[in-house]
Amino acid sequence: MHDQKSCSLRHAVGFDLGRQGYAALTERLLSLADGRVVLALEGGYNLDAIARSAAACLRVLLGEESPHDFGSISPAGARKIEETIEVQREFWKGL
Repeated sequence: MHDQKSCSLRHAVGFDLGRQGYAALTERLLSLADGRVVLALEGGYNLDAIARSAAACLRVLLGEESPHDFGSISPAGARKIEETIEVQREFWKGL
C-alpha cells in the first residue's frame, strides 16, 4: 500500500505527494516564510500514512533535510506565483 493514499492531493487535483513530498514542501515553506510555519493535521482515512507524513514534516521542522528535491521553479510557475501575490496583496498587506 502506498503511504500517499490518504496523504495526497489526488482527490483535489490528481497529484500524489507522499511523505517525502510533504517533507519537501515543508522545507520549501520554511525557506519562504523565514522559518515561521504552522502545520495542522486534519482527519484522514489511513492513520499510518498520516503518521508517516507528519513524522517526515516534523523531522524537517527539527532541522533535517528533506529527502526529496522539487528542483527550481519553472518560469511559468514563477509567473503564477507573482500573479497570485498581486491578487492577494489587497488582503495581505505584508506581501
